[in-house]
Amino acid sequence: MDVAILLLLPLVGGYLFSGSCNLTRYLASREQGHRLYFRAALWGFVLFVLALVLRQWLKAEFETYRAVEAKFHGLIGPYFKDPDKGYSFDLTVAAVGALLLSVPVSKLWNLFYWRGTALAKAISHDYFEQLLNEAVARTIPIAVSMKGRKVYVGFVTQTFDPSHDRKWIKILPLVSGYRDNDTMRIVFVTNYRDAYGTIDPANRAAPLAAPLGHLAPKDFGIVLPVDEIQSANLFDLVAYKAFKTGQLAGKASATSQPVGVRRSSVPNNTR
Repeated sequence: MDVAILLLLPLVGGYLFSGSCNLTRYLASREQGHRLYFRAALWGFVLFVLALVLRQWLKAEFETYRAVEAKFHGLIGPYFKDPDKGYSFDLTVAAVGALLLSVPVSKLWNLFYWRGTALAKAISHDYFEQLLNEAVARTIPIAVSMKGRKVYVGFVTQTFDPSHDRKWIKILPLVSGYRDNDTMRIVFVTNYRDAYGTIDPANRAAPLAAPLGHLAPKDFGIVLPVDEIQSANLFDLVAYKAFKTGQLAGKASATSQPVGVRRSSVPNNTR
């Protein structure tokens, strides 16, 4: 059997493991070229060694497995280039085992290494994604300033997956407006709470009051292109009102922005 096939099987297994295991899936999705190849090769080698060890244990403990392996040997034996000097049947079984173990081992690993832990690690160097993740986890609105000075305040309605290219974010707006050309302070124009009425926006499927009974809060969702976002921050209404009414005079400068807990600038090359 050609050595290229024996090498390819663990490599494919390592690639499948990297893409499905929480430990590696987010990091692997952001790598390209030789880095992705070496990651797949590393985990392919680990799976190959695991398959070798598992095979020896199965052969020693289970007669049924020995019988199945004997039948398998009879099927693929004629395809060996040189049964006496070529690549051994043991290595062939281990290569096939590395491929077959990739997904089951990743699923087992995911039982102990949760998605939330993997997500936090993957976005540890991206402040914008950390902000979105915190907003979703705490169910707190964010204020998003666009390049055209348009401002939206609302809840992030969909979590993001770092394994996919992030070009858009979707929010359920509470208010919107713009930044003043001179002071850069936020001027709110549209209050979506007027449309929601007494409905909690978090209950996105609840029908609105007449004459908007045919709509629900989710129908007001806004999709914003990430490359048009200039800055974003967690938004707290109490803090905003305190800044606006001057209740924090003496504690904050006159140029302080009416923002929430954290602010994040989004670079132009953000995915």
